[in-house]
Amino acid sequence: EVIDDSDFLESFNNRMNKVKAIKDYDRYKYSHKVDMKPNRQLMNDTLYSTREYDGEEYVVEKVGNLYDKDQTKLVDKIKKKPEKLLMYQHDPQTFEKLIQVIEQYSEVKNPLHKYYEETGDYVRKYSRKGNGPPIKSVKFYGDKLKTHKDVSHKFNPKNKKVVNQSIKPFRMDVYWDDGKYKFVTVRYNDLKDVGEKYQIQENHYKDKLTEKGIRSEEFFLFSLYTNDVCSLNDEKYRLIGVNNDNLNRVEFDKVENNYKEHCDFNELRYNRIVKTIGNNTHNFYKITTDILGKEYVNREKLKFEYPKG
Repeated sequence: EVIDDSDFLESFNNRMNKVKAIKDYDRYKYSHKVDMKPNRQLMNDTLYSTREYDGEEYVVEKVGNLYDKDQTKLVDKIKKKPEKLLMYQHDPQTFEKLIQVIEQYSEVKNPLHKYYEETGDYVRKYSRKGNGPPIKSVKFYGDKLKTHKDVSHKFNPKNKKVVNQSIKPFRMDVYWDDGKYKFVTVRYNDLKDVGEKYQIQENHYKDKLTEKGIRSEEFFLFSLYTNDVCSLNDEKYRLIGVNNDNLNRVEFDKVENNYKEHCDFNELRYNRIVKTIGNNTHNFYKITTDILGKEYVNREKLKFEYPKG
C-alpha cells in the first residue's frame, strides 16, 4: 500500500500513543496462583546423620572434591574453626597430617591439589605402616539440628540420628488470642494420606496450638498458603512461607512490582521481606483475589481435610 507522508505520520503517531498509554497505565491489578496442593514433596531427600557437640545436636556434613584446584572449603574451615571437624575431635593424628600438607603448600589456593599433583597420591589416614585409606572427603559439624524428620528406625545407628531436613510449610493458620496475633505452622508431613483424601490429625494439631500458646480453635481467623495476599500493619504482602516457626518469623514478597523500571522482565528482582508476628503486629487480615485481581475479604473455616485430585 502506498500512502503519503501525512498519513504515514498519523499512523505512526497513533501506534506510539497506544504504546505510551500502556506504558503509563498505573491501575494494575494482580492475581497470583495460590499453592494449596497437599501432595508436594515433603522434604529434601538427602539423609543426614547427627552428632552431639557442646551439649547441642548438630547435622554432620562433609566436604568433597578435596583435590580440585579451586576447592578451598576444607582449608577455610581448618583455619577458622578446626574444632568443627570430626577428624579434629576423633582422629588427631590424621588431622595433623592434613595440617602438615596445608603448611607445606601454603602458597597455593588448595594445598591438597598441589600435594596430589606432585605425589600422584591422596593424603592418607594415619597408620603406623603409612598405608592408611585415602582421604577423599572430610566430615564436619554443620548447623544445629532444627526442623527435621527422624528416620533413624530405618537404619538403627548407634549414638546418633539419621534425619531428613527441610520439612516444608504447607500453610500458616493465624489466630487472635490474648490480645495479639499468633500462628501455627502446618507442614507437609502433618498431612496424612487417608484413602481418597489428605487429613490433618486434630489431636496433633491441638498439640501445635498448645506449643504456640493458643487456647482454642475458636480464635482462628484464616489460613495463608504460598502466594496468598494479606494486609499486615496496613501494608499488602504476598506470602512466601514461614521463615522460622520458633521465632514467629514469616517471609513475604511485594504484591505489586514496578515493571516500568525494568526493560527486561527476566531481570526482575523481588526483595523478600521477613516480618515477626507478635506484639507489634496489628490489622492483620487475608485478602482473597480472583483471576482478574479483584480483591475480597472473606470469613473462612479451619480446614482439616483435602480431597485428592
